[in-house]
Amino acid sequence: RHVVETLHKREGAAGASAMSACADVEEYVTAATTLRDRYGVSKVFLATDDAGAVHRFKETGMEVRYLDLDRSALFNSSWLIEHRIATQSIDTDTAALSAFVDLLLLSEGDFFVGSFGGHLSRLALELMAAHKGFVPPYISVDRAWCFEAMRDYGTGFIDFC
Repeated sequence: RHVVETLHKREGAAGASAMSACADVEEYVTAATTLRDRYGVSKVFLATDDAGAVHRFKETGMEVRYLDLDRSALFNSSWLIEHRIATQSIDTDTAALSAFVDLLLLSEGDFFVGSFGGHLSRLALELMAAHKGFVPPYISVDRAWCFEAMRDYGTGFIDFC
């Protein structure tokens, strides 16, 4: 079994929203290289819809794995995914399958980097901890992990801890 760092960087979910700014790819690179330097991690699984992030991570010298899926139709939008589902402007089956596969692969890692402003990153870390029996080393690029802080923003309940 190889030691793997998993990293979740999405542009199209909360990142596309005016309510939430996505962290820059350099913040993810800094976090990933911090874990690499501290723990000797040389492999990263990157769950992303950002081709530029894949290219940038390959420049770090780490072995980069990712799902080579065209997610542009799923995540290339200025609308929150919830709005795109409500207006049926997204293939919900493909979006759900893509998220599920990413979640399962992310949860199999030994270290984690993500944005805890999003549910998927928090869930991936929680599943990692459940599999391992302890909370693995992790870095959030935006905020601390928190348990559901629901606020109604007029478009439904969105979590901004």
